[in-house]
Amino acid sequence: MIAVGLIVGAGGLYLVLAGIGVVAPPGPVHAPGFIVVCAGLAFLGGGGSVAIRGLAGATDRQAELPAETPRAIVALSALCGIVAFAPLAIIATWIALGSGERAFSGSGAMLFGPLSEMAGRAMFGVGALIAWLALAGFVHASAKKLRAGAPRTALGARKFKS
Repeated sequence: MIAVGLIVGAGGLYLVLAGIGVVAPPGPVHAPGFIVVCAGLAFLGGGGSVAIRGLAGATDRQAELPAETPRAIVALSALCGIVAFAPLAIIATWIALGSGERAFSGSGAMLFGPLSEMAGRAMFGVGALIAWLALAGFVHASAKKLRAGAPRTALGARKFKS
């Protein structure tokens, strides 16, 4: 898991660097640089999350990190999840609302041929809304999980360690 996470993260870092113009992109770019950066951040965060799970000793079948995982590592894992998820919402929002023409094509799922630009934008708008709501839920659940693990003082206040 560690190796796979590092490879995926390295690919994401490459896209981030290509998006800001430090390295050459892998091919023709049909989107603004910030969209390429967002795509790279999604891979970087996802790869980081997988690598952290491997370092923490989590297996593929475990939904959570092991209980003995240090809080800083749990927080870093949550941050990687946010870094992986937020760019997907940003990209979907840009496709739905950004300026310029959009062309939507594909096969299989589009039973009636290519979608019109408005129908495609509407579909991505619904996807963006779902992604933003899911991101908010993920952030809330992560914050709740981190707060729950903090020891309490004698007065009941949470005591956070650095």
